[in-house]
Amino acid sequence: RAAAPAPLDTRPHYVTRRYGEFAASLHALGAHMGGDGVLDACMAPLHAAWEALLKRLVADVQAQHAPRDDAPRAGVVFYINQHDLVLQQLREHGVPSSAPRSAAARKRLEHYVALYDKKFGAAAVTAPFKYLFAWLRVMRPLIDEATAAAAAAA
Repeated sequence: RAAAPAPLDTRPHYVTRRYGEFAASLHALGAHMGGDGVLDACMAPLHAAWEALLKRLVADVQAQHAPRDDAPRAGVVFYINQHDLVLQQLREHGVPSSAPRSAAARKRLEHYVALYDKKFGAAAVTAPFKYLFAWLRVMRPLIDEATAAAAAAA
């Protein structure tokens, strides 16, 4: 009698790690076979499917964070973590950073890090220094007024 198969692990991090390992393995095979671009063309649908899955997972992450009002930030952080994991797998398996797959992964990661900085960088700094920023908002008009008075007196 055959044993029942083990349940699949469908957690996002696990799935992304397996995708990264698979992509790195295929890249190694393609490089060993001459790297004529056929493998990259065959990988394109797989990558598109992974990106579509990632978008659905981001929507789930954002839905989980919606009550706390940090859903957009959580989604971008999730994207960054997943793309960084793929890039890490490519590096661990010896894919050179100049390889097209590695360069594309790095470009996507840089895009999402820039998006995070643009949208959430100020908020990340504001939280720990909220009292300093409040003090600056109060003091700024007073400093401007004193500066203008000193300039007028001179």
